[in-house]
Amino acid sequence: MSCFSVSHHCQLLIAHGNDQIDLYDLSISSVKSREIPWNSNAYGLIRDISWSKHINAFLVLGQDVLCSYSPLANQFQIHLNLSSMHDRFWSMTVLGCETFVLHRNDQLHRYCLSSWTLTQQWSRQQLILDDSIDKYLEQIRAHEAIGLLAVLIRLRNEQRWRIDIFDRQMQRLYTGESLRMASVYPRLMLQPFGQHGRWTLTNENKIWIVNFNGHFLERSSRKSVRSNSNNNNENNNNNNKST
Repeated sequence: MSCFSVSHHCQLLIAHGNDQIDLYDLSISSVKSREIPWNSNAYGLIRDISWSKHINAFLVLGQDVLCSYSPLANQFQIHLNLSSMHDRFWSMTVLGCETFVLHRNDQLHRYCLSSWTLTQQWSRQQLILDDSIDKYLEQIRAHEAIGLLAVLIRLRNEQRWRIDIFDRQMQRLYTGESLRMASVYPRLMLQPFGQHGRWTLTNENKIWIVNFNGHFLERSSRKSVRSNSNNNNENNNNNNKST
């Protein structure tokens, strides 16, 4: 899984392999401004990256730690540390002044920024529909525009996945429709999209547009999207040259 996030200052922080994070300045033509070492032996592999406007810093979730990274100070600060080898951090998202941290055992914890006070936690049984239907929770994402959260869920049946929509108290508002993936273990990324409660779901080959209620609206090939983007860039370059 490729982990990345973009700040309100147009800075992109993206995991590069197991032991490096790259910082890009998107305001000046995607120029890499910094290579940041990450100690995967001490912190575990990077599972997620989120931007927090509330503390003006990126949050980086390793398997064993959650820390903030300030581009201005160029340093990490550890806020949460797992002491048990029987548990791992799995996914994370930020909604306003709250951070939601999903564990590998499907427990979800909510923390208040910037005190990192644990304000609420949910068990697996509170988040899934039924043990006979849902296999595990893969990702949690927040949509700042509508103040809701989406959880990507792996089903037990035929490599199928579903996106359920929750409020801040993790009350399920919508149960999404299921989608079958060709790969047994696809590389999936769920992200908020636009201002109307939509989401995007991507794997190695496809991009899906997902409605506010977890239903799939459109499907596109990533190759065609890249091709259209390259054509647009070429047209823009030609127009710039002609002027």
